[in-house]
Amino acid sequence: MPIILSPLKFESDRQKPKLMSMQNILKVGITLLVLFFCGPHSQAQDMHFTNYQITPTYFNPALVGNFSGTVRAGLLFRDQHELSSNVASSPYRTFSLGVDLPVIFGFKKNHWVGAGLLIMRDNVGLGSNNEIGTGNPLSQSWSRFVPGIAYHIGMDKKMKNVFSVGVQYGATSIGLSGTDFYTENRYTGNADADQTTYSNAGNDGLNGSYGSINIGITYKSQVSKTTSYIIGAGVMHLQNPEVNLFGRNGTINRRINAHGLLRREVNKQFTIEPALYLSIAGPQSNIQGQFRTEYLLKKKGDTALISGLGYRLGDAAQLLTGARYKDWLITLSFDYHLSDVSEISPYTFELGAAKVFTVNKRPDPKPILYCPRI
Repeated sequence: MPIILSPLKFESDRQKPKLMSMQNILKVGITLLVLFFCGPHSQAQDMHFTNYQITPTYFNPALVGNFSGTVRAGLLFRDQHELSSNVASSPYRTFSLGVDLPVIFGFKKNHWVGAGLLIMRDNVGLGSNNEIGTGNPLSQSWSRFVPGIAYHIGMDKKMKNVFSVGVQYGATSIGLSGTDFYTENRYTGNADADQTTYSNAGNDGLNGSYGSINIGITYKSQVSKTTSYIIGAGVMHLQNPEVNLFGRNGTINRRINAHGLLRREVNKQFTIEPALYLSIAGPQSNIQGQFRTEYLLKKKGDTALISGLGYRLGDAAQLLTGARYKDWLITLSFDYHLSDVSEISPYTFELGAAKVFTVNKRPDPKPILYCPRI
């Protein structure tokens, strides 16, 4: 069996929107808390991030165009610390670029349509060393191109409550490169019948692709001038797509995401933002809770410092930092691994930047003709 460090798992194998009551909101919150404290201690098979605020449309397609502004862009880089020399010499690296915007009005004045594009690349490298070998290293890359649209419904005239539904279709390609394929049997000194097959294959037959449908819903509410929240859920890989590598059919597990975020201004300078993210894919789960704060340097200023802590259940403690300047958001986070992963990879860091661009339309007043007799 080849060693493939990836989220891919091989196996043999309309209702009308209604305004949610406070009672239902509490039920959702309690359910998420129970899952957070009682869920299984394992990790999701798909990519995960610490700072979903930078590229929110990856987690839920209903967030496409779900903001106030003209264009939103976010760039995120995730780097897992270099693995120990007896395992590999190259880390996990993930790049994500997302752009979305509200494009047209919907069926009513308080409806609109959002469109966006998400581009991702995930690299895993197994470098050559004395134990693994001196030939070409085995590396794997995932590339994703994910366009999406969402429909947003304002539930009231002042748009304080918004229900959204979104859909994406992602095209994903997987590639393995290198000819020095070392499998589990080779490490233990046993003969491996597949070794010659993989080595002679070169780059042929080592690439696969699949298309994936993602759907999601969100509900956003401005409870008061100082308090707002957003809750949502989504399903990735809705149709359980299949991909072929090494002549074997693999199935991408359906992934269920749920999230909730509360934002409350304690005073004119201090804001708190607790959040919860949940993902379930097959028998595995990824649950993380976070508590962020923003401190405005001046009461009427444009710069706020961000700090906070988080925890990914059974995996990592998180240190969250960053800053917000006008429409810019900069985030930097460190995940310190507490699971068995820490033996070969003690920490991971993420650096992200996002901005909402607002283009104000110039007024075009109609000319006024004055009667010369007046």
